[in-house]
Amino acid sequence: MSDTTSRPHPDNSFWAGLFLGGILGGLIIALLGTEKGKKLVKKIEEEGLDFLDETKDKIAEKIPELEHKGQELVERGKELVQEGRNLEEKLAEKIVEAKADMTQQALAQADSALEHIEKLQQHGRNATAELRKRLFKNIPKTTRA
Repeated sequence: MSDTTSRPHPDNSFWAGLFLGGILGGLIIALLGTEKGKKLVKKIEEEGLDFLDETKDKIAEKIPELEHKGQELVERGKELVQEGRNLEEKLAEKIVEAKADMTQQALAQADSALEHIEKLQQHGRNATAELRKRLFKNIPKTTRA
């Protein structure tokens, strides 16, 4: 085995971290340690506070508008719920009407079918009576006591 394969590879991330830390440390010292840096930090702080104040003001201006829109949405929701209830009532009425119509149709069809059955029964009786007359005309009737 050679020496190059048994030794661990050098890790460059340590050196990169050390370099980056040094740069950040230098920037912090420059900002906090020098007069120009202190002025820059103060200016950034003031602008940040101004930005926060402006943002709070804009949000405060929008709150009534958003509350109004929210109230409109609540009212519209109530209207939609009422429309849904009205539609439900109309649908229930139509179902009841359709049920009554279908019941009447079913009754009419049942009456028609029963009438047809009665006609068939009468026709069967008539046919039976006719057959008796033809086939049994020579047989005397027995007296019943």
